[in-house]
Amino acid sequence: MKLKRILFIFLCLLCFMHIQPVHAEGYQAVLDDRADLLTDAEEKLLLQKMRELTSYGNVMFVSGYFEGSTAASARSFYNERYGTDSGTILLIDMENRIIYIHSEGAVSKVITNAYADAITDNSYRHATNGDYYRCASDIFAQEKTLLSGGKISRPMKHITNLLISVLAALLLNFLFLTLSRSPKEDDTVTPSDMITAGGLSVTVLKAIKISEKKRHKPMYSGSSSSGGSSGGYSGGYSGGSSGGSSSGGGSSGSGGGHRF
Repeated sequence: MKLKRILFIFLCLLCFMHIQPVHAEGYQAVLDDRADLLTDAEEKLLLQKMRELTSYGNVMFVSGYFEGSTAASARSFYNERYGTDSGTILLIDMENRIIYIHSEGAVSKVITNAYADAITDNSYRHATNGDYYRCASDIFAQEKTLLSGGKISRPMKHITNLLISVLAALLLNFLFLTLSRSPKEDDTVTPSDMITAGGLSVTVLKAIKISEKKRHKPMYSGSSSSGGSSGGYSGGYSGGSSGGSSSGGGSSGSGGGHRF
């Protein structure tokens, strides 16, 4: 009888161990909606979506009113709970009106600064409209797509590339016009001169004088452009498209966000 009981208990333990959905790494999904942006039903649905990412790392959703840097708040929330273990956090900062993604470990290698910006660019309008569940759901869905090897839409990247192409074409046409003009024919490019590139015409507002006797070396003045997408968040990490710098810590994670 004792032997049968021991065998029965042993078999029960084997069955229990087999059916438990515990990841070997022990990754978790944590939802902390302290700003009360989601209904109870939405919290349950969002947690289901978040658990789909626990194959890659820990997943956190945090909402609230935070003073100071949103990037620092997101990094602090994640690092205090999981350190630099693989994972990601979506923080909705109602004080600064910013949605922000911070990632660590293996996840940060995929959800890079540029991708964090692209993901929030694609989803911030839902937060603007007050649909925080759809905003968070879309963000985690895009992260899952990237982590599983897929691709997401990056409209701002395409717009930036188009603008760079147009500006490069305008610059080349301007240089060609300037160099091809003969000093003997006309030493001035008047404001009515036109440069045409790809169907676009711009008026040269500043006259350029070319001296026949003296050639001066061109002078270049360094300038910085604020750039970026309209409404973008500039409190991210140095080296990323969000700009800015991280405050202290030595964290090797990635991050990016968008105002809403």
